[in-house]
Parts: sequence; C-alpha cells; structure tokens
Amino acid sequence: MITELSQVYEELQKPEVEVNSKFMYSSAKTNNRTKKMSLGRIWFNMLLPDDYKLINEAVTKKLTNSIMIDILNTSGAKVASDTLSKINSEAFKMQTIVPVTFQEQDFTLPDKIQKMKDDRLNGETDPVKFQEKLTVIANEYLKWLKDNNSGLYDIVASGAKGNATDIAVLLIARGSTSDFDGNLTKPSTHAVNDGYTLNEFYENANQARSALFIRSVGSAVPGDTSRITAFANSNVVLSDTQDCKTNRYLTIKVTKDLSERILQRYHMVNGKPTLITSDSDVLDKVIKLRSPLYCIQKDGICPTCYGETAKTLDSKTIGLLASSVIGTKILNNFTMKSRHLSSSVRFKNVDLVKDLIR
Repeated sequence: MITELSQVYEELQKPEVEVNSKFMYSSAKTNNRTKKMSLGRIWFNMLLPDDYKLINEAVTKKLTNSIMIDILNTSGAKVASDTLSKINSEAFKMQTIVPVTFQEQDFTLPDKIQKMKDDRLNGETDPVKFQEKLTVIANEYLKWLKDNNSGLYDIVASGAKGNATDIAVLLIARGSTSDFDGNLTKPSTHAVNDGYTLNEFYENANQARSALFIRSVGSAVPGDTSRITAFANSNVVLSDTQDCKTNRYLTIKVTKDLSERILQRYHMVNGKPTLITSDSDVLDKVIKLRSPLYCIQKDGICPTCYGETAKTLDSKTIGLLASSVIGTKILNNFTMKSRHLSSSVRFKNVDLVKDLIR
C-alpha cells in the first residue's frame, strides 16, 4: 500500500513496474480507506495539501490551473505557493525517472492517415477548405496516437505543448502561409517532416521572418512598461481600514464572462456594500461595483474596494502584485501571442448577411 511519496519513486524505478499499473492508496484524502489508483495519480495527490479532495482523473494543464485557483481561494496564498513549488520540483524529478518518450512510428504516418491525406488534400487549392480537411485528418491522427499509447499524444492531450494544428504542420501538411501583407500562398501538401520544395521553403520563410521581427521589436516595450508600472504602483498597499465609505462606484452590466471575474468583490445594495458570491443573483443585471479606482482611503486601498481576495494575500503590497500581473499579461498577449500567431494562419469564411444578423 502506497502511503509515502518516497514509496512512489521506489516503485517507479523497478523495471517490472509500468506507469499504468494499479496500486493501493490510503490516506486522509480517502478517509484512510484503501483505493485503487494509478501510480501517477497517487503521486499527484501526495503533492496536494492533505485536506484537499482526492483527484482521480487525468491531470491536464487546465485541471492543474483550476486546482491551484481553488487552493488559493480556500487555503490562501502561502499554501498555494508552497503547493505549486512542490509540484514544480517533484515534476522535474519525476521526468528523470519516467520521462515521456517518442517512438519512430509516432513520426511516420500510418497507411490509414496517409490515404486520407492523399484522397482529401491533393488537388485542393482553397485555403479555407484545405485547412478544414487538414484539421479533420490531424484529429484522426491524434486518435491513432492515443490507441497506440504514444508519448506524443500524452503531451498534446495534457495541454503541455501543441495541438492538432501543430501535429498537422509537422507531420501531415503545411497548408497555406501568409506574408506581412496577409497574402495567402497556395496550400502545400508537404509537412515539415516531409521536407519542402524550394518554392515552399521560400514561401514559408515569410512567416519565419514575421515571427523574428515581432520578437526583436516586441520584447523591449512590454519589459519597459512592466518596469514603469511597478515603479508607479510600488507604494500602493492594502489598508487596515475595512471600508473607506466612498460614494463612488463602477456601474456595470454583469455578463456571463464578467460574472466569474467579480466574485468576492463588493457591490452596493440599498446603500450597503454586499459581497458577490457564486450564489449572488447579479447575472444580466446592472450593479454598482466598488472599485480601487474610487477608493478614498489615505493609507492605501480598503478591503471593501479591493475585494475579499485580500484575505488570501500573503502581503499588503497589492500595487506590486497588480504590476506583476499587468506586466505578464502584456508580455504574453503582445509579444508571445503575436509571435505564435505569426507562425500560423487562421481562416474564416465571411458571410456578411449572417454576420450582420448575429
């Protein structure tokens, strides 16, 4: 029965043990009852706080993000930070014991997928239709990788790296590319794995040049903006006074997307600040949201204007925290996202009548 993290590593290093083998697990998470789980899931649960619920499903990037947010909201920033550090540290150790490996067959199209490619892509010159067909074939290939227990599929399915489009470009067909002016080339049926013709290589270089240009001119601006933002907000702290009693607020209509972002914030109801929770009936309604923008407290931002998330913070320096988040968003959305988008082409059939009605 697995009860210690060290036992997991001992089992993994035995040559007869497979990652998918089932092991007995007993801990406070299962009320000290014995439960059969895969060794990888036992390992992951041991990295989470002892009082956190048992996770008995495939752990993906999306699920990990959700778990970390949940721990932050329920246990505070210190516990969330320690948990994340432990996961990072132990994940590197796990990769040295049970690394994800590729096989030669992962990079060779099976006959079924090759036939789909020949039948559906050869002769197709419309970029939009070509891309649609290519995506279908790529998804079929991902299913084939899954059925053959491919490490490549595990990486894509986990959300760690890549998607169906990346698989298509690498192994099935490159499709169309665009230059700086947005002009599309004729779809290429060769993938990176196949090698390009001279013309295809020259045309694909358009997007490479675009990505290099964005990286060269787009890295300095976000970095400088982050520095200025951090300097300007370094003296903004959280006040000990609960409510500054301001009579100003943001008047907003709560949409579905916005409803999740304003949880644990206060809005004014009959002149009194009221906490917004998942049970609050504010969807599709106009509310008076308290905001740091209108806080009049002299020694910092009051918790009522800031929101109850202040209780999960391990520091009162909310200005530096906000600057860090803003800087990260700028870097990801302006530089990194633009660079990645520059290496792919997205298509959409335009239907003016349908779009106008929508």
